[in-house]
Amino acid sequence: MATGSTLPTPQRLDIVKRTLNGLSSEHWASLGRSAFADEVKMHGDAGLFDLFLHAQDRAYTVPQIYEWLRSAGLDLLRFDMPILYEPTLNLPGVAIEGLDGPTRQAVAELLHGRIKKHTFFASDSLATIPLAPAWDDEEAIPDWLMHDASWLDGQIERRPQIDVFYEGSSSIAASTASGGTSCASAMGNGRSVRFSLLLKPGTST
Repeated sequence: MATGSTLPTPQRLDIVKRTLNGLSSEHWASLGRSAFADEVKMHGDAGLFDLFLHAQDRAYTVPQIYEWLRSAGLDLLRFDMPILYEPTLNLPGVAIEGLDGPTRQAVAELLHGRIKKHTFFASDSLATIPLAPAWDDEEAIPDWLMHDASWLDGQIERRPQIDVFYEGSSSIAASTASGGTSCASAMGNGRSVRFSLLLKPGTST
């Protein structure tokens, strides 16, 4: 959207805001507003600029990510939220037998339709990397990366459940295991996903 414009940044942002507010309710940006609303809520005008006015922005599909990594001698280890790349999350019963991992992920991307950013881990193609646990492995211990987890002090004692919203999720109930057993559960509503981490004191976060 006018990425090469010489207009001052405040004026360009004003145009974006007026355009978004003036779109019909049937426009894709109106229908999918929840997919980018959090970005604007968290980062304000900077988030809005990054979404619509970034001069060097380039969109990548799943196959293009794999192609780009191969050209750099890298392998994709896993996406940060693997369940989003499971086709059955969005279309239970879809025939995916015989598809390799990258193809399954590409199908899931198309079925989801609202993944705005791909976040993943990659490594040198020659490196030896231990296998990551499956996304639904309830024995896996969650690790709180790049966040200050000090706010969890006392939280687990009061309510041993943390709801994590991702990609415009809606409310989905998660059952609490008896005795506060640590586990991670994930459910989809066809377009989004919500994770609930059920924790007990002493659980690694």
